[in-house]
Amino acid sequence: MSIEEHGYNQYKNFLHGKWQKNILLISWLVAFLILGIEIMACMVFIKHEEQVGLSYVILRIIVPSVLNLSTLSIATFVRRSEDSSVNAKNHWASFSIFMICAVIAIFHNYFHILLGAPGIVFFICAVFGETKILNRLLIATVPVYIISAATFCTDPHTPPDGLYKILSLVCNFTFISCSYIFSHFLMRAQASQLKYIHDSYRRHADLIEELKIEPLTKLYNRSALDGAIARIIERKKLCEINPFLVMLDIDFFKKINDEFGHIAGDKVLVTLSEIIRKNMGSSRRAFRYGGEEFVLIFEDSMPTHVIYTVQSIRYEFAATRFDFAPDNVITLSAGVSGIGENFTAQDWLESADKSLYYAKNHGRNQLKMSVLVTSS
Repeated sequence: MSIEEHGYNQYKNFLHGKWQKNILLISWLVAFLILGIEIMACMVFIKHEEQVGLSYVILRIIVPSVLNLSTLSIATFVRRSEDSSVNAKNHWASFSIFMICAVIAIFHNYFHILLGAPGIVFFICAVFGETKILNRLLIATVPVYIISAATFCTDPHTPPDGLYKILSLVCNFTFISCSYIFSHFLMRAQASQLKYIHDSYRRHADLIEELKIEPLTKLYNRSALDGAIARIIERKKLCEINPFLVMLDIDFFKKINDEFGHIAGDKVLVTLSEIIRKNMGSSRRAFRYGGEEFVLIFEDSMPTHVIYTVQSIRYEFAATRFDFAPDNVITLSAGVSGIGENFTAQDWLESADKSLYYAKNHGRNQLKMSVLVTSS
């Protein structure tokens, strides 16, 4: 997954997290509101000397409250758990609001319009853009609607007119069905919009990325290097990582340009960049610093791995023969530096640069590690 793709997914997960929080907050409020209304209704009935039996308390207060509060407690726990996936959190947030609506339809259907409460869930949960959630809610709605229809028809407080009951059931069934269909189309429209936004973002990101690439070597340029170093320094302050910076310089490169021309010099630079990409495994960690100098960044590595990689680049480059000078051996010098306490970007570059020039002043064609690294 690319950095841009990762960033997009992070943003999408952030939005889903906000919706999870809002849905659960609304669900908690509605659950306590329903509990309060039922308790008040019970008190009013008692005050007016109407008979309130144990079955009323169980079916109108205890059972609905247990279902609502237990579901919401589990959903809240899942949302706060770092081990739970975003998909699991989306499902539990959706199920929590579904349970509220299902309880309303089954236990609190004083008015026939409340039988269609589960249909509201489809519109709310369409924000997650997941067909699986919508389809699972539809499947769960079927038994809920059957049970709520049965309780509605057998409730002694419901008008005895059979036609009224039939029309109520038909209207609510139509409402639930249309809610699902409209939510499905709404979700598809949302997905198309997100795809367009995502594609536009990717095109924009690709253009920015191209501006960071040096045209000759296809490695990242000095501007990209500054950003990478700043990011690693910030990350170093937050967590334990072991970064290294390597400066490479082609030995006697000016002599190559003077004797064989700049086209030959460019060929050497391109060949070295290809060897660097192959050994580094990613061009994002390799930069052309300027002229014949290159910089490699190891964000979190052991010194032995850094040495092995740089030496592999040196040996492969030294073994390469160029058609303009088949008998010449062109070599590299390298300086390596870890990152010291409170290092700035300039400090880190200067530390690696000092190691590089030590290698060049003591015979070239070698690697030198700074005292900072060897002492750690």
